[in-house]
Amino acid sequence: MTSKGKRGYIGGYEQRISRKSGGTLSKKKFSNPVHDTLPMARRAWPFLGSYKLSVLAEHVGAPVPAHRGLADVKATLAVLLAARKKTTSFI
Repeated sequence: MTSKGKRGYIGGYEQRISRKSGGTLSKKKFSNPVHDTLPMARRAWPFLGSYKLSVLAEHVGAPVPAHRGLADVKATLAVLLAARKKTTSFI
């Protein structure tokens, strides 16, 4: 995984929102890779009944976000790192 790129809990959804709200930027294509945490979380923890960000954050021991930008980013990063560690340990 590169250090550049957009990491999102729901990457495709966030891309569509960014395009719609971007005004003149909406016609530009994103060249950075998008890393969607949700499929990684489903592979890492297939037994969880819910994959809401708050549930995943609690599962990995991260502070549960309250729909605030920075808190969501920190929770997403914690989930991403934990899921990546869990899924690469199977390889």
